[in-house]
Amino acid sequence: MLLSSSNSVDLGALNKEGLTALDLCQTDWKNAHKQIEDFNPIINTMALVATLIATVTFAATFTMPGGYDTSPDNLGVVNLAKKATLRAFILSDTVAMSFSIIAVLALGLAVYFEQEMQRRICLISWALINLAMRGSLVAFMSGLFVVTAPKALWEAISVCVICCTVTLALELSAPFLFFPSIRDLLLIF
Repeated sequence: MLLSSSNSVDLGALNKEGLTALDLCQTDWKNAHKQIEDFNPIINTMALVATLIATVTFAATFTMPGGYDTSPDNLGVVNLAKKATLRAFILSDTVAMSFSIIAVLALGLAVYFEQEMQRRICLISWALINLAMRGSLVAFMSGLFVVTAPKALWEAISVCVICCTVTLALELSAPFLFFPSIRDLLLIF
């Protein structure tokens, strides 16, 4: 734009391929625009992440922290069923699995829609995957806490503090890492 507004630049000059500067700018813009419009790689990657979360959280349901009772009158009952942290594990694992499955289903349908709808589905799915990852983190912390706290309380508390600190640090730094300016962040919304 700066060069095109200058009187000293010959806008009609041709390069070896016979293209003007304007032709090159238009070609670059079309290619960049085309790359932005292709949501399929993003959809595939997000679907993979959501599927992995769903798989891990589903498996966690059947490998309960603390194991299962093997006595004949309580066979198959979770050993730590009355512990609040196990209940937190079960609820957060359920939240993580549910949100990740919804994201997988939405992303599976996204390929049948036009680009604007694909973009919206990607944004919604990203939010669902974020919630699923947070649920997985809470399940990890509570599952580890329920089995280690009786014998090693400080280690259990340390795991929770570390996980919360890392999560908070990522939350606070993410806008600055991915969006160089506030204007770029606002453009997303």
